[in-house]
Amino acid sequence: MKTCRVPTCYIKLTEKMLTNRKTQLQFNDFVSPTFAITNGTTQGCPSSMVYYAFYNAPLINTAKNKNKTSIGFVDDTMFLAVADFLQEAHSIIKDMME
Repeated sequence: MKTCRVPTCYIKLTEKMLTNRKTQLQFNDFVSPTFAITNGTTQGCPSSMVYYAFYNAPLINTAKNKNKTSIGFVDDTMFLAVADFLQEAHSIIKDMME
């Protein structure tokens, strides 16, 4: 988030949301003891997609010209190379992945 120049107040809010979290599992007649969660967001958290975009910004931003495109959505990233020949497209994708 810092790399993407997100204001510090939002970074600190995110840190608070993701720190000192605990959960408990419950199913049938079983209830687990409470335990700490060391990573991730709450299940179904709408902001998780935004966090994903920040986390993968360097990957998503690898495409920088008209023959290259990269996009990210939810938890997927795609690279697209536009070329006249397969070998050229392969070279573009290989370059993007390195």
